[in-house]
Amino acid sequence: MLKMSQVNYIRDLSNSGYRIAEISKKLKLDRKTVRKYLNQEDFSPTPPVKHPVLSKLDPYKPKILEWLAEDQHVWQKQQHTAKRILDRLREEEGFDGSYSIVQRYVKSCPTRAAGARNAGACLRAGLSPGGFW
Repeated sequence: MLKMSQVNYIRDLSNSGYRIAEISKKLKLDRKTVRKYLNQEDFSPTPPVKHPVLSKLDPYKPKILEWLAEDQHVWQKQQHTAKRILDRLREEEGFDGSYSIVQRYVKSCPTRAAGARNAGACLRAGLSPGGFW
């Protein structure tokens, strides 16, 4: 890859009337390289294209959300943990993924986060030592 100063010099020589073969001899570059930089308009690098990667858990996410939604109506001790969700997925659905995938998804689940925010709804009274109020 050439520096912009070299590219500008190639363009200046071309605008001055030099042919591609003469420019390539003068700058000791291949003719294809000179032609490439003369034809190129945009020199900004193209960003890499990211293809979405599907998780093994994707087909099971609606089922997990359903279980977590049902858990909103039961006591906290009876709610599903990531381990229990993994066990149920393996038994009922034939899931062959790992515990960490399930754990990360359950941790980021919006229904689980809403329940965790409401769990600490009690505020501690701030009393100074030795005082009543």
